Amino acid sequence: MDSLTKTRYRRRIAVALGVVAVATLVAIPALRPSPAPTPETEFADSVLASRPQDLTVDQREQLRRQWETFPPETRTRIFRNVAAARLDEMRAETTGLTPAEREERIRQAVLEMRRQRERLSSTEQAHIRQRLQDPQTREMVKQVMGFYREELTARERAELDPLLQEWLVQLERLAGRR
Repeated sequence: MDSLTKTRYRRRIAVALGVVAVATLVAIPALRPSPAPTPETEFADSVLASRPQDLTVDQREQLRRQWETFPPETRTRIFRNVAAARLDEMRAETTGLTPAEREERIRQAVLEMRRQRERLSSTEQAHIRQRLQDPQTREMVKQVMGFYREELTARERAELDPLLQEWLVQLERLAGRR
C-alpha cells in the first residue's frame, strides 16, 4: 500500500469515528429516560390544571394540606412557578384587547370579587378570618405582593391596581379590621 492510499484510509476512518462519536452524543440523551416528576412539579401541575373558582371546598382543602407538607423554600418556588404561568396565561388572554376592554374585564372582576364576598356565610367568613391569622397565610400575601411588584410591568400594575386594591380591602374586611 502506498502512502496516498494509507492517508485516504486514515481520513475515512477518522471521518467514520467522528460520525459515530457525534451520533453517540446525540443518541445517549435521547435514549435516556426522562427524570421522574418531583412532588413539587406534580403539585404545581395539579394547581395549574384547574382554575381556583372551579375547585370545590374539599379540593381546595386537599391542595392546602398538600401545600403545607412542603418546606418554605419549596413553597416559594412553587408559588413563583404557578404565578409566572398564570401571568403568562393572563398576558396571552389580554393580547390584542384594547385598553377599554381590559379595563372592563378588571371592572367585572372587581364586581365579581364583591359578589363572592357578599355570598359568604358567617361560618365561611369566620373560617377565612381564622386562616388570615395564620403566619403562613401572611407569608403568602407577602409573596403575592412581591410578585406583583417584581414581575408585572408598570402598565400591567397600573391596569390591575383597582383589582389589587379591592383584594386588599376584602382581606381587611374578612380579617375583621374594617
